[in-house]
Amino acid sequence: MLIKSFVAVSVFVALSSVVNAQSPNSWAGDYVYEHSYGENAGGAPMIVEYRLRIGNGCRISADGYQTNERIICRAVLRPNGLVDVNYVSFRNGDEGQYTIGSFYKSGDRLFSMSQHQGKIFTGWGVYSPFENKRPVGRFFQKVR
Repeated sequence: MLIKSFVAVSVFVALSSVVNAQSPNSWAGDYVYEHSYGENAGGAPMIVEYRLRIGNGCRISADGYQTNERIICRAVLRPNGLVDVNYVSFRNGDEGQYTIGSFYKSGDRLFSMSQHQGKIFTGWGVYSPFENKRPVGRFFQKVR
């Protein structure tokens, strides 16, 4: 398992290192990722849509099966073109603030994104929708 994690991180770092340095505005836009958690006991699909907006701040929304979450984030551009999406806080008034807010500390890396040959790759941090896993792959798609 450790070897698989090392390989995945190595691939992510290699992909991000070939990206030319980008301006902070190069990541501005709206991104979406739809994650399926399978089906519940009654056979209904358990799907959550994750939306990321970079520009005029940084915001994440997650809506779907038993999920309604709003996060204020900070997008930090690294010199190699990779962008880290870091936790700032939950938006005031969200239930998530009281139920899972203790999972994140201000500054925690939720996930990172890199671009290679026009494709976006995501390296999950503490905000991974995959239970106890932090895979690297193509998840978010730019929609605007």
